Amino acid sequence: MYNIKRHELNKVGNRDILVLYLDQGVTEFSKELGSDNKIAEQELDESVKSYIKQKFPNLRNATVKVMVGSMLVTTFAFTPALGLTGVNKASAEGTGASEAEISSVDGTTPVDEPTVDDGTTPVDEPTVDDGTTPVDEPAVDDGTTPVDEPAVDDGTTPVDEPAVDDGTTPVDEPAVDDETTPVDEDADLAVDVPFTDIENLTEEKYAAIWSLYQFGVINGFEDGTYRPDVTLTRGQAALMFFNTGWFPATGDATTAFPDVKNERYFEAVSAMKSEGIFEGNTNGTFGIGDTLTREQMASVIVRAFGLEPIEGEPVDLVDLDKVSDKHKEDVRTLYQHGITIGNLEGEYNPTGTVNRGDFGLFLYRSIINEISPSFDNSTATVVNNGDLTATITVTVNDRAGDPVIGLEAGDFTVGLRDEFYTVGDTPTLRDFSEVADGVYEVTFAPGSAINETVDIYVFDSMVIEDLIVVTE
Repeated sequence: MYNIKRHELNKVGNRDILVLYLDQGVTEFSKELGSDNKIAEQELDESVKSYIKQKFPNLRNATVKVMVGSMLVTTFAFTPALGLTGVNKASAEGTGASEAEISSVDGTTPVDEPTVDDGTTPVDEPTVDDGTTPVDEPAVDDGTTPVDEPAVDDGTTPVDEPAVDDGTTPVDEPAVDDETTPVDEDADLAVDVPFTDIENLTEEKYAAIWSLYQFGVINGFEDGTYRPDVTLTRGQAALMFFNTGWFPATGDATTAFPDVKNERYFEAVSAMKSEGIFEGNTNGTFGIGDTLTREQMASVIVRAFGLEPIEGEPVDLVDLDKVSDKHKEDVRTLYQHGITIGNLEGEYNPTGTVNRGDFGLFLYRSIINEISPSFDNSTATVVNNGDLTATITVTVNDRAGDPVIGLEAGDFTVGLRDEFYTVGDTPTLRDFSEVADGVYEVTFAPGSAINETVDIYVFDSMVIEDLIVVTE
């Protein structure tokens, strides 16, 4: 049997997504599974079934993802009637990427001109094409108003005046999604799908795009598509950042960059310049239609969300030495915060271009990283009050160790002996308060003397495991 250390439970549409984390000491498991080891598969099935029965006896119609560290090992579909049914088995030796953001690179279609950096130093090497669908023109971002003028070059490389997509012409041959685990084709999952071309994406990328639509960050094209495989432009990235609502407009946006002439970009680009997220090209232009390399994307995300390096957090990217000096620290930081995890070979592909689906996933992870509690960085203490109650104090921090403030009573659940109590819904938990930034107190009143361990969840994700609670 395999040891499941912790879990995360989320919802995508009407479907539960349960992520189970195996003991990271199980280093040979993915190789066994990839070698079609039926014993390993059977043992995993039994371990997952047992865990679900113990922790989630009322679980219905869920997708179960099994992870070893940051690597997706396998995915199951779960129903009470059928139990677990295999969706995908990923192998550590396989050729597919385990991360939805990594584009496959075949090295056959080089881009003739270099991508210009968003700072002051142009990239010297050409961006490697993804080898599937060359895009001759930048796609207009997810609004309804087409861009009236062609993308402005950065002043160093002539542009052959590509035709500007008006948002109504579908891409004829979309690139194959660069993940190994497709979304389970279940009728329930199709509910409220905002775009017609995302249902076959990976589960996480599907959830990311669906969530960004719900947040009002993206709207898609007039024909009902999102076009996840089309190369992202700098203008589109600026709009998506701006639409999060975290970067306020700054007055007269028309003077931000001389090449920004379309009104739908004015406020977004001005805010990006004001916040120092995009610095512009060396000749003073913004370059709405220019693309971003993956290393450039790392830098703009780090700037946008104010991410700081995490001391002592290892970075296991085998091609980190290929990242330019200007962006290397930002790529490291992005990895440390879990926003990128690399592919199965541990590669980041720093000079590859970014498509709309990948950027949506990165942006979604960044938003979740900003607001989500961390299992590793949260702590708890207990005081026995001597009246059959105990005071539990939980310090909730995010991945960087910063306090998660403003949580409400209903965000906390305590699990005891397969029973789950949510603050505010039961007299077992009462007197909830935030006593300091990210520090929360609640009175636990089980109704009798106990000496038990409890698990504490925030937003249905475990932050504290096996906390010993004594009431006398």
